[in-house]
Amino acid sequence: MSAITATIDKYANGDITFDALVEFLATFDWPEIVEEAPTNPFDDMLSDVGDYPVDGTFDEVTLARDLRKLTDEEFFVLLDAHNASG
Repeated sequence: MSAITATIDKYANGDITFDALVEFLATFDWPEIVEEAPTNPFDDMLSDVGDYPVDGTFDEVTLARDLRKLTDEEFFVLLDAHNASG
C-alpha cells in the first residue's frame, strides 16, 4: 500500500482531519509522468488496461473517490490542491 492510499484510509477511518489530508497531498512529491505519443490510435487505450491506479500518482485519489472513500466535493478540493502544488 502506498503512502497516498494509506493516508486516504486514515482520513476515511477518522484518524486524521480533511485538512491534514489536503496538506499531505499538497506537499507530496508527485512523480513526473512523461507519456509518449502512441504510434497506433488504439495503443493509448490498450496501454491503460490494467494500469489503474498507478502507485504514487493522483490515480490513487481518483480511485478513492470511485470507491466512495472521498466525496466528489472532497475530491475536487484535493484536485485543486494537487494542481496548485505543481
